[in-house]
Amino acid sequence: MVSEVILNLTKSIEILLSPNRDRARARARKWGFSDDEVEQIIPLFHLRNHLDVAHVTTGPLTAGDRDRVLEFTNIVLVHVQEFLTRVSEGIISGTIALDPVSKSLNSDKAKLLKALKEYFEKDRAK
Repeated sequence: MVSEVILNLTKSIEILLSPNRDRARARARKWGFSDDEVEQIIPLFHLRNHLDVAHVTTGPLTAGDRDRVLEFTNIVLVHVQEFLTRVSEGIISGTIALDPVSKSLNSDKAKLLKALKEYFEKDRAK
């Protein structure tokens, strides 16, 4: 369950800031977050990308490692809540503007959907 929490917390940060950590940092600073505040949430990207969330881990964690991940997750929940609250307040007050929703899929997703369509068309033709 912790993996899902980390995944979804990271998604919330990515959609607001950027999937790129450097751009996420820059945008958060532009919105008035301190370096310390930003660096409290950036490790989510690392955990999601490297610790059995987005990619499989084939080796077991030690009890100490597992405890550190759980402790970090409990702490980062508070930081993300604070971040989301301040972003919401900034949107309401007009000091933060979100990017508009894209009107089209990015090219990688469009290619994947096209490939799926072709796969199913070939499968149905059998």
